[in-house]
Amino acid sequence: MLALADETAIRARKWFVARALIALGPAFHKDAAGVLHAVLDSSTTDTNERLWAAHTLASLSPEHHAAVAQELRSIIDHPLADDWERPLALGRLAALGGEHRDSARAVLRADLADHRLSCDVRVRTAKELLSLGTDCHPEAVAALHDIATTTYAFKSRISAWRQLTNVGSRQQEAYASLLDLMGLRDADMAQLDDERLPQFSRADACDVERAAECFRGTLRQVEPNHRAYTIALHGLVELGDRFHGEAARDAIAYLRADRVHHTELAHWVHSLRELAGPTKLDLARTIEETLPTDRLSSEQIWNAHDAMTNLGSSAQPLLLTVVQDRSTRPITRFRAAIALTDPTTIQNLLPEDIDSTHWHDRASQTAALGVDVIAALRSAVEHPDVRQSASDSARVALAALNADAHTDDTPPLEDWTTILIDGRQPVSNRCVAAAKVLATDKNQAHLTLSLIGRFLRDDLYTAAERAHVYQSFVYLQRRQAANVLVTSQSLFDDPTTRGVDRSQLVSGLPGVACREAQRTLLVDRTLPVAHRIPTADIWGEVPLRTDVVEVLRNLFAAPEAAKSERIDAASQLADLSTRYVEEAAAALDDIGGFDARWAQAKMGLFWRRQILADSLADFQRAEAPREVKEDAGWMLWHLAPEVPDEVVEWLRDKAKDPGTADQERVRVLFELRHRDGLAGVRAMRDDETRAFAVRWKAAVMMRDRADDDQVAGVRVLARIAAEGRPALRWRAGQELMWFGDEGRERGAEALLRIVEDVELPRVVRAQAARVMAHERPDTRARMVRVLDDLAETDDRCARRRVLEAVSEYRPYETAVALRELAEDPDNSAIERVRCAEAMAATHRGYREAAAMVVREVAWDDVVARHIRVRAARGLARWSDLCLREARRLITELREGARAVS
Repeated sequence: MLALADETAIRARKWFVARALIALGPAFHKDAAGVLHAVLDSSTTDTNERLWAAHTLASLSPEHHAAVAQELRSIIDHPLADDWERPLALGRLAALGGEHRDSARAVLRADLADHRLSCDVRVRTAKELLSLGTDCHPEAVAALHDIATTTYAFKSRISAWRQLTNVGSRQQEAYASLLDLMGLRDADMAQLDDERLPQFSRADACDVERAAECFRGTLRQVEPNHRAYTIALHGLVELGDRFHGEAARDAIAYLRADRVHHTELAHWVHSLRELAGPTKLDLARTIEETLPTDRLSSEQIWNAHDAMTNLGSSAQPLLLTVVQDRSTRPITRFRAAIALTDPTTIQNLLPEDIDSTHWHDRASQTAALGVDVIAALRSAVEHPDVRQSASDSARVALAALNADAHTDDTPPLEDWTTILIDGRQPVSNRCVAAAKVLATDKNQAHLTLSLIGRFLRDDLYTAAERAHVYQSFVYLQRRQAANVLVTSQSLFDDPTTRGVDRSQLVSGLPGVACREAQRTLLVDRTLPVAHRIPTADIWGEVPLRTDVVEVLRNLFAAPEAAKSERIDAASQLADLSTRYVEEAAAALDDIGGFDARWAQAKMGLFWRRQILADSLADFQRAEAPREVKEDAGWMLWHLAPEVPDEVVEWLRDKAKDPGTADQERVRVLFELRHRDGLAGVRAMRDDETRAFAVRWKAAVMMRDRADDDQVAGVRVLARIAAEGRPALRWRAGQELMWFGDEGRERGAEALLRIVEDVELPRVVRAQAARVMAHERPDTRARMVRVLDDLAETDDRCARRRVLEAVSEYRPYETAVALRELAEDPDNSAIERVRCAEAMAATHRGYREAAAMVVREVAWDDVVARHIRVRAARGLARWSDLCLREARRLITELREGARAVS
């Protein structure tokens, strides 16, 4: 165990090792103390581990109390301590006695009186005060009663009453109130955030039969609230063995009604783990019986298996289907292979899987199955064709397996700190650096958090950047550092926040506000389908499920919906529940085409078999049209469990065929990389006779490979940025920003040259300025001034494109300028439509104004039909009032086009 504690790559918490040493007896206490001091001395130790290490050290001997007190005080004031670590640390400090007790009690009293703290924190604070003696009881009891009777927070009320059951004068009232809360009223459920399930325990019920009747009231409802049902079911299980059969029957009926989304099924059944063995197996069999095995996606099968594992069973017979499904995520296939404990299958998946995921999380599991994983990992580390991020992951995995001593090539803390404080770095890079610094040196927390707060509040940063920062550090909501965050509500309500960012912010909203935001996004027809549909919460509920089904079905027939949107709608519907799979598959049949068939293949083995058989027949049919054979070949290449040799040879022939366009050739060569390597792509990148566009594509493909590839990529892109066509020059400069420090320097130089070159087209200079403003925030003010100057032109098309470039940095002014252009009757019809589109995308408050512009264009008989259709589609997306009118007009225009043809 001492050797284990010294191992730098150990992933387990080292204070566990110390506890094991203590359990061996006093002879090992000194060694345990040494391990614990090492944990406390490390700057990488988080506050949770630090708290338990200090608590464990205090139990060894009073001689450690001074050091423990110092550690506990650092946790109490640490900004990364979560909302239970501070009260617990104060309680542990008070337990040391003497002056520590007095100072801790004073802080606990102050926290209890501080109404700015969350109710959960104050309840935990009151609990610690109650444990310190009767002199603290009056104020603790008063605070708990106030929380229990006045707050809307359901979980906090349960916790407060639960603490009051230990207070004689309040015990009867507390039990009666807990019984009342067991009624699980809808108003209480609406206040719950999407977080850990509040649970009732056997100790909460002084009358078991009355508690059971409360839970039965919820379980017997025809259309129960999902959250209430889940809490009631768990509560019934907690009341004791004699209720288990009843609870299992209710759970089985609920699962058969398909009320729990597959992504959270394992979590949902985990709360029923206390059921007796036979009833758990009945529940597992129910899950298996409700699975239409050949009409399930691999993700659904894996999630069902995960749930059944929690119940002491498994869906192993179905896992081979998952392993063979190349349309699903590599991590899901690999987990299934591990669950099958099939070394041969795992060995075959290793090369592709290591190149696709953060593989080190599963290294020890795989090695334990007898797979020679070390050889595969070393190959990944050494092979120049493996992605750099995959190579780094393999290197970490080797360290975890103790296979190599020289495996820690991660950038030192100083490098991350340099990026964090560098104003020339984009916000996304600085967020990554901030996360690394917080994870590796807790002593830097105050500096790091102050910068995060600045990113969120400084006007220099855009709504999109602030949303990105918030999402990167949303976990701080549960920490003492929560004050550095702006509210997600303010970001969500900002009319310049992009729709895709708003959909990511919803999870940070509380209770009722979250539901209202989800409803707002669901009816927003401007958003991509995946961002409109609320994801299942940790309770296994898809919010607004009935409305979601209606929206998805409407998209199938909505004339303004693009083909890709209808495909996404079908995929979302199939994922929602197995009862909609056939309907979604039929919709995809109607849509047709490669993308629809690919979406269908992901829905289950039944469709994959059919699509593979049809594709093979089309591929082998000599008279098949070229485009049919192309689609069939690519489908077989991406989907077949074992790619036919003839398909591999077909791709190799394409790569060699002089008639193949170079853009297609480089794509084919890249696809063949796991069989033929990447030498062909490198050759095209370095070939001076190839077009710049082809060399650019090849360079970008090789960006995350060997160091030599990054150097070569910088060389190629820098030349394109200096000598290429104007449209390629700024794009090459943009790509250089992703090629390390050297690439960023060369890219910035190239972009600045483009911005300052008055001989270049105005739009090219604007795009270069836009990229500089984003990638080099230190130049943002200057670049915005350049864009303002470039927007001063009589060329309406150029003015609109420059305004689009500056819209992220000047959204309000840009929306006004775009409206002027859109409403200008002298502007061309297509430009008016484009200006309306840009205006609506820049600021949600201008959607109605944009709708009025496109409505005028859509009804103008002089305007070309395709422009009128585009205008009508915009009208359908932006205006609820004109939706029916827009849809009718789109249908009439398309029917008119078919009649003419």
